[in-house]
Amino acid sequence: MLVETMHLPSAYETTDERELNALIQILRDTLRGAVILHDADDLTSCIDRWPIAYRKKGQKILTLLKTRKRFVSRLTSNVSAQVICSYNLCANLHDQIFATGNKLYVFLDTHCSNCMSLQDNQVTKTLGDTISFITPSKYQLSDIPERIDSRLSFSLGNRQWNKNKFEENILKPVLKHTKTLKIFDRQIGRTLIKDGQGYFKMKKGFEKDIRWIFDIFLKNSSVELVEIYCGLFNYKNDKMYDRVARKNFLLKWGHDYAIEYGIPVNVIVKHEKHKDQAPHARYIITDQVCLLIERGFELTNTDDSIKDVAVVLMEAPKGLETSFKLLDDIERT
Repeated sequence: MLVETMHLPSAYETTDERELNALIQILRDTLRGAVILHDADDLTSCIDRWPIAYRKKGQKILTLLKTRKRFVSRLTSNVSAQVICSYNLCANLHDQIFATGNKLYVFLDTHCSNCMSLQDNQVTKTLGDTISFITPSKYQLSDIPERIDSRLSFSLGNRQWNKNKFEENILKPVLKHTKTLKIFDRQIGRTLIKDGQGYFKMKKGFEKDIRWIFDIFLKNSSVELVEIYCGLFNYKNDKMYDRVARKNFLLKWGHDYAIEYGIPVNVIVKHEKHKDQAPHARYIITDQVCLLIERGFELTNTDDSIKDVAVVLMEAPKGLETSFKLLDDIERT
């Protein structure tokens, strides 16, 4: 759901008020639903030279972009750069443009735009329609504001999408550049079932779909941590030893995932009561964004089509993690 962009510093080297207003809007829209495929240093130095009113607003948004980790690691490709540029920008960013593999929006100044329009420009010849070059003055005429808007939320009917389409449009764009993953779903613990021998196991749909999310997330080589938050509800006639057994199963399940995938996987299991329950809404929270998944993590039908679900890209709810951790531990019930 996050759109990939690049912001050439030359686009920010301006004092024209119309262009400055457009650049502020570009930064705002980037904050709403995009990532920037390079570091912030060059943009920071340009914005620091803006007139004071624009400078303060630009610096504020830039700080939020940094806080939300929207400047992502430099990408590399196997295509060697053979680009001659008087600004020395194309050669520096050329490999990243080729490496993204997705639709890419590049913000640049008029000089660079004219250069990119030339038929013998290597980037344009190779990438064609997969890349769009946008000057600040033409931003409102581009399709990127609508593209960001259209990717902020999805409301899907049952079997409207298949698994691959959900992956390409939602999971991959959200998980591609992130380093940490937190899953909040109280139903993971609530829906454990016993097998024929009396041992607890995870409901098949949850197991299959959480593994699917793990597999996508771990294609990012910078993974640092996974945390899974779930609850065990105090049902009528529920035995203490059953709650402890369910918790032990979930902790072992996380431990087994950590060994299999080679990353830290922490499972936080809390005791839910009628008056003290984990949040109903289910979330994927990364170091960049929060994804509200209304249905939770039993997403697919047996034919790998997607069940009816609403998905919204949003800011993480304040206090979500704290409210989960304030619930009782199983041992204290």
